[in-house]
Amino acid sequence: MAKKAIPPQRGFFPQPAYLMGCFQEDGRPNFTLVTWTTFCSAEPPMLMFTSGNASLKNTPMRILETGVFSANLVTVPMVEQADFCGMTSGHKVDKCSAAGLSWVRGAVLDVPILEDSPWAFECMVVKTVKIGNGTVFFGEIKSIFADERIPDPSYGKVDLLVLDPVIYAPTRYYSVGGQIYTVGESLKKYPFKAQTL
Repeated sequence: MAKKAIPPQRGFFPQPAYLMGCFQEDGRPNFTLVTWTTFCSAEPPMLMFTSGNASLKNTPMRILETGVFSANLVTVPMVEQADFCGMTSGHKVDKCSAAGLSWVRGAVLDVPILEDSPWAFECMVVKTVKIGNGTVFFGEIKSIFADERIPDPSYGKVDLLVLDPVIYAPTRYYSVGGQIYTVGESLKKYPFKAQTL
C-alpha cells in the first residue's frame, strides 16, 4: 500500500471516550469529555489521561486541587451529553443540570459517578506530568462501578458489545462493530518454539 509523509498533528486513531468527573468548590458535580486516555500499570491498576492547557480548564483544575476523579465510559446513548460536556465550559455552565446528567457518589472516593455509564473508575491522582501544552494525570484505580447488565465483569470477560462504547476519531464519534479475533488465535496458525538466548 502506497504511503506519504504528512506534517505532525494531534490526530490519533482510535481513541476511547470518557467523561472525567469531579466536584466543584460549591459541591456541584462537573464532567468533561476526555479522549486521550489509556492504562499505564497493571499492579496497582492505574490509568492515565491528558488534558491540554489543564490550568485553564475547570475539571482538570479541580482534579489537580482535589487529587481525585472518576472516569466514566461514554456509551452510544450518552454521546450527545458527552459532546455537550466536551464543548461547554464548567466555568460558565452547570453541565449536569443543562444536559440532564444523573449521578451518584463514589463508593470509595468523593467523586461523582454517572448513572448512565456502565463502567466507571474511581481514581486517586498519584502523579502529574506537564509535557508540551498538556498535563498527564496518572490515577490509581481504587474502585470500579460496573453495570449489573454486564454478565461477567472480570478481566478478559467483558463483552464490548454489551457496553456499547463510543470510539472517537478527531471530530467524529463512532460505535464498535463485532468481535473479529481473539488474543492468541494466531499461534494456532503460526506455531513457534520459544527461543533460548
